[in-house]
Amino acid sequence: MKITKFGHACVRVEHADGILVIDPGEWTEPEAVAGADAVLVTHEHFDHIDVRHLAGLDVPVCAPAGADIPGADFIEVSDGDDFVAAGFPVTAISSEHATVYGGQPVCPHLGYLLADALYHPGDALRVPGRPVRTLLLPVHASWLKLAEAVDFAAAVQPRVSLGIHDSMVNERALRSTERWLAKLTDGRYRQLSPGRVPVKTTSSAAECGFGERHGDVGESVKHRRPQPRTPVATRASRGSSATAPSGVSDTVSVEHQWAA
Repeated sequence: MKITKFGHACVRVEHADGILVIDPGEWTEPEAVAGADAVLVTHEHFDHIDVRHLAGLDVPVCAPAGADIPGADFIEVSDGDDFVAAGFPVTAISSEHATVYGGQPVCPHLGYLLADALYHPGDALRVPGRPVRTLLLPVHASWLKLAEAVDFAAAVQPRVSLGIHDSMVNERALRSTERWLAKLTDGRYRQLSPGRVPVKTTSSAAECGFGERHGDVGESVKHRRPQPRTPVATRASRGSSATAPSGVSDTVSVEHQWAA
């Protein structure tokens, strides 16, 4: 399983049989969806779904039942639904969008647990009630304080947390957040964000949250300058020579297997 972070809350998750993209929003680079086999949407807000990313993809798009996403055809998903997307087993976990002020906003909202291992909570702090190996941890929002992010990670107890939902703060704020979260989670936090010098490391699977029965983790952190927005890439047919994503992205590659 290879996890690539794109702008804000978007991640691209790949394995041998498919490519799954979660929450490609307005601040997400178009190449995030290139070659995707399925898309998951946690909720209807612009920073989590931009329908321009879906143009020409012709792949299944799953979103919460009742979501208001004009211009998008999607499969409605509800709490507790188990389904397969791009070859990944997925469980939908119901949660209310975290409150900004006065009970607002209110919209249909889901988190997604992939392969009983990787959890994307969307804009909520719902503890899934089951073991999570890797948590995609929101680190900044109008609905979130740093203390709440730390408490959420402590409640979920993943083996590692990877930072998302970070496009509304500058680099200094991200580095400060990274230091605090790393300290308060005993080093089990990593901020996947642009701007680092390229590095390549290898860590044990247990350290990176994918269990003793999985192989080593090869990690490569990549950074490119943001490119001007271009028309959204269409789905490349399997086996074609489509290029790999080339926008602002950090990548973590893991060897992870699950029962079919």
